Amino acid sequence: MGQMKVPYRMSWGYKYLLNHNHPRSSIQGYIGEHIIEMEKKLGRFLNKEEIAHHIDGNRANNNQDNLFPFPTRSKHTSYETNLINTYRNLGIKKKFVYSY
Repeated sequence: MGQMKVPYRMSWGYKYLLNHNHPRSSIQGYIGEHIIEMEKKLGRFLNKEEIAHHIDGNRANNNQDNLFPFPTRSKHTSYETNLINTYRNLGIKKKFVYSY
């Protein structure tokens, strides 16, 4: 008998739910909870270019009010770069972690 998969897993601070039927699920059948919550908020699936951004920077906070849709990875990266530069210019020390 095959090994039973857990209903969720954590990776890089993100929570991934087991859902083989989601169009963006991984080969193993997992999809980011933040993606599912963003789709619920929008009332549609995210397209493959869209990014669900955590407003407070906490990847474990998947509350819909904490998620913002960016239309592309490049726009999300540009926003994050500007945010990092703003923190640096203000002398604020903040840890940033990226997984892409």
